[in-house]
Amino acid sequence: MLESGLIPPSINFKRGNSKIKFDKWNIQVPIEVTPWPTNGVRRISTNSFGYGGTNAHAILEDADHYLKNRRILANGSTEGSPTEQAINGTDEVVNGVHGSDDRKVPHLFVVSAQDRNGLKRVKASLAKYVEENAIKFESRSENAEAFMSQLAYTLSERRSRLQWKTYVIASSLDELSTALNDEESAAYAAQSSRNPRIGFIFTGQGAQWPRMGTELMEYKEFRESVMKADRYLCEECECPWSAAAELQKGKSTSQLHLAEFSQALCTVLQVALVDLLKTWNISPTAVAGHSSGEIAAAYCMGALTKEDAWKIAYYRGVLSSDMKINSPDLDGSMMAAGLSHEMAEKWISKVTDGEVVVACVNSPSSVTISGDAQGINQLLSLLKEESVFARKLQVDTAYHSPHMQVVAQDYYEILADVTTLKATGNCTMHSSVTGALIDASQLGAVNWVRNLTSPVLFSNAVHDMLRPMKGKKRADENAVDLLVEIGPHPALRGPSTQTLESIGIATIQSSPGMNMPLRQR
Repeated sequence: MLESGLIPPSINFKRGNSKIKFDKWNIQVPIEVTPWPTNGVRRISTNSFGYGGTNAHAILEDADHYLKNRRILANGSTEGSPTEQAINGTDEVVNGVHGSDDRKVPHLFVVSAQDRNGLKRVKASLAKYVEENAIKFESRSENAEAFMSQLAYTLSERRSRLQWKTYVIASSLDELSTALNDEESAAYAAQSSRNPRIGFIFTGQGAQWPRMGTELMEYKEFRESVMKADRYLCEECECPWSAAAELQKGKSTSQLHLAEFSQALCTVLQVALVDLLKTWNISPTAVAGHSSGEIAAAYCMGALTKEDAWKIAYYRGVLSSDMKINSPDLDGSMMAAGLSHEMAEKWISKVTDGEVVVACVNSPSSVTISGDAQGINQLLSLLKEESVFARKLQVDTAYHSPHMQVVAQDYYEILADVTTLKATGNCTMHSSVTGALIDASQLGAVNWVRNLTSPVLFSNAVHDMLRPMKGKKRADENAVDLLVEIGPHPALRGPSTQTLESIGIATIQSSPGMNMPLRQR
């Protein structure tokens, strides 16, 4: 409703409760698709009344006005006001963007100065320059686009990087001029005299969604990486489907919910993101990954070729998918629980119906439990009786449990020819298999079998990335300044934040996105 500006009808509504004073309280029940009745910001209220007594009320606001107020170009299907075509159900969406043929590309303009007040002076001078050129390009939109592209490049790559920095995002000269003249701009201003030490966190399977990464195909490096993966999987792995084609499919035809597709495609996406970021001179000093996210992390570190990364991910998905066919007696399940690792083990010791194990230590207060479906169901009941948060996951395969031993030998044999490379940079990798620093030479076939069958010690890996061991003692200072999650969705932001807080590091929201700057308390 907030995105489209259309209120859907209430199905099967006949007449209201006679005790409700509809007219007096100005309450209406829509019985047909209704355009939003007012202009301006749209808000809706929603309630949740939990079975256990937890009640919540949330007020949601539309994205369109939020983005426009901050002069950010919407990248999805948000609408300022509904069109007649939308009301009639004939509005077409291309690449998730309404009217994408006329879409203007947003540019990032970096502003730098020696002091904070200097940022205002530089912005004012730049605004005057933009306004002078805007007059020249009034009737020549292509020239205006070229001017903006060149200006963005010059400010980013051909200007001194002074201590204070801010930025403006704009897709037209008018937007740019307005943003530069706005002293109350919401843009972030920061002081930094050195490049930040970046830690990349790679998301595992489960965060994928149809058409993920499609918008990034306009970048040559990203597109070439995806197409190269497509050719490799088809020619070398005899993959029966096209990676590029699957990434383009919409919700109704996408097969990303199947492990055979999602495992490989998540890694294809992450490798392409690493390749793209590298062309922007963005490289990490440390990496960690959750479960299969470690595959792309190892590539980013320089321990694997991209071909081996794609191979490891593809066969992981194929073998996991084949388990139901080759081992039909296995009835697996998984569950998320709000428990520490130690408390989870105590609860698991009470299970008598089958075998279950801690599959993932996501944070000091969040685990994933995996194993026999009967055991998961029993443990779920035990936890709910004590009002401990627990939720079954919508999977029928017990990842990171003894069930995965069924495919372990086959997986090892397929990956036997994977050769590790000697990492040439200064990037370190912190393994969620061991929870500690791992050398590139250790990332061969044996490691990837362990990655499939062993618990995911993600919280330990993040801790080790931030405060690595120095001799026999853990470091007192942060080893990275900024965490950036590489993946289709920031699924690890919550667990990462909980881990940081547990070791005395506070997260600071610096700007919209998936990054988490760090500071010491």
